[in-house]
Order: sequence, then C-alpha cells, then structure tokens
Amino acid sequence: MRSSILPPSDTAFLPYSFALSPDGTRLAFVAVDRDGKAMLWIRSLADANAQRLDGTEGATYPFWSRDNRHIGFFAQRKLKGLDPATGAVRVLADAPSGHGGIWNSDGIILFTPSVAGPLYRTRADEGVAVPITQVREGSGQSHCLPSFLPDGKHFLFYVFRNSV
Repeated sequence: MRSSILPPSDTAFLPYSFALSPDGTRLAFVAVDRDGKAMLWIRSLADANAQRLDGTEGATYPFWSRDNRHIGFFAQRKLKGLDPATGAVRVLADAPSGHGGIWNSDGIILFTPSVAGPLYRTRADEGVAVPITQVREGSGQSHCLPSFLPDGKHFLFYVFRNSV
C-alpha cells in the first residue's frame, strides 16, 4: 500500500514531528502556519481532514501513549500531555529543549529534556522527573529518541556525540 498525506491548508510539516498511534489508526503531527506558529494536529487515517489541537502552540516531537488515549509533546520548555478526547493539556515535566519521548502501558514516560544530557523518566500521573542514564560532564553527549522494546520495560536510545 502506498499513501500520501499532505499538510493542512496554509501550513507545512515540521520535520521529525510525526507520530503514528500504536493501533495504527491516527497520526499526530506538527504543522507550521505562514506566521511560523507550530501547532499539534491529529488525523484519523480513515479521514482526509486533520484537526488542529488547541493549547499546543510551539509543539515538537509528539509521541503517543501505548493505549492510544494520550499524546505527549514538547512546547514552551515543558513536556506536556494531551487527551485528544477532551482537549485537556497538562504539564508533565520541565524540558528546556525536548528531543523525543516514549510512553509505555504502565504510564511511564522516558524523554530527553535537553539537547545535551541524559534521558529522564517520569510517570504521567506524578510529574516528578528523574535522570535514568548518565552522561559524563563535558562529554558532549546527548541521550535522545528513546524507544521501548516490546516488553514495555526495557528500552533503546540514541547516543549523540557533539564533536568537541
């Protein structure tokens, strides 16, 4: 099967800011309007139209909860969670320049809060973030783009090294 998805009228896709729901039925993405305003959108793959999600200004790097009921994203130097059914957005943790997250079925979120540094862990219902990897001071490393393995407990992540 081959398919094309175009951005909503008068917008452009923000690179690297797409997330397919775990059940494969919906796509969350960030689109930027002509004024440079980035917003999170959601589209059912069975529908031709996307819906803009209020309260998501400045969104980047969206990701779905494993149960398909919530979307995590980064905006205004925070990790945020959104319930698409109600439109409710809440702050989950500080994230000065978030670079990827993943949400397992136990409500655990792994995320990269900053361009350089370790991965962090929080629970969607707690809001307390703690580092779960270690980066040596001055190494120029960033641990980012985490991904849970099928068991939902173990994970992989990308180690980016700045040339120093």
